[in-house]
Amino acid sequence: MAAITLKKPELKKVFLEVAFTNQYPWNMRSANILEKADELQPGFLKNDISFIVDSIPKATHDGTKRCLMKALGRYNLCEDDEICGKCAEFSFNFLKSATEAIAVRYHALNILEQIIKTYPDLKHELYQISLLYKDEVDKGLKVHFRKVLNI
Repeated sequence: MAAITLKKPELKKVFLEVAFTNQYPWNMRSANILEKADELQPGFLKNDISFIVDSIPKATHDGTKRCLMKALGRYNLCEDDEICGKCAEFSFNFLKSATEAIAVRYHALNILEQIIKTYPDLKHELYQISLLYKDEVDKGLKVHFRKVLNI
């Protein structure tokens, strides 16, 4: 389906709209198709980054968040300060949330890793989160925290 979406770009708009509805499983499937299309054709979602960044915090399904955050991780999110700030905000919020799925928290950490390269001062905040939530985070995410923080 991702390959078909690349051949019929008008489908991208439809999948973006469906991805941010609360119509499971269509929302998750749409997000997955968009992520796979972006993987097959780097830059496929470039013109939609602002919409995706604004919509991710309101997404109702973990699969939607996970797929589109994975796609966002392929872009230089700090080219635009507003987008970078919004990504940092929702990524920190997802990391601190005990109700978010591990995969969502993992991709939030990936996005923050990218942002920290541009804004190294945020590394201290990420370190504080790792300390505050160390007992609530699974082993794999702890390892990823250590990798990102170089500890």
